[in-house]
Amino acid sequence: MNELTEIWEQIQGFGDYQISNHGRVKSFKYKTPRILKQSPNAEGYMRIVLYKNKKAYTKKVHRLIAQAFISNPQNFPCINHKNGIKIDNRIVNLEWCTYKENHIHARKIGLYPITDRYRLNLSLAKRGEKSSTKLKSIDVIKIRDDYAKGAANQFELVEKYLVGQDYISRIVNKKVWRHLN
Repeated sequence: MNELTEIWEQIQGFGDYQISNHGRVKSFKYKTPRILKQSPNAEGYMRIVLYKNKKAYTKKVHRLIAQAFISNPQNFPCINHKNGIKIDNRIVNLEWCTYKENHIHARKIGLYPITDRYRLNLSLAKRGEKSSTKLKSIDVIKIRDDYAKGAANQFELVEKYLVGQDYISRIVNKKVWRHLN
């Protein structure tokens, strides 16, 4: 397949839409087919809104491209942008991988730094400031507030507070520090 030739495939589960190997989405819901506008989500990935049975579905464009054009025989759950540029959805820049492989790749290419604190095995058995974490209650409140307002995504919070992304996720989803509201 020539990279310059645009090829269109039906979007799985959405009969009125097609996606191209160039990352464009076409709708057939109108009198004439239309190329739809895309917008970045909070993490910087391009997304598109598709409709089925009068219900809106927001989909990541790189995932739609991978599902349509890249085989996934090992049934990997994650899609890696090889060059680290989240809006570069060319097929040559996408690959299926595990979450762990994606995480390692992101660190390798410098998307977020490896820190000594990240390597710590945080004890979550104790609550709040009594646990082994270096975060204070005020930090957790600020993390939740910034995330809720969209002022920072999880990876920005990882860099700011020097803790792992999984820990930030547990904080914003109130799996840890539950005693704080």
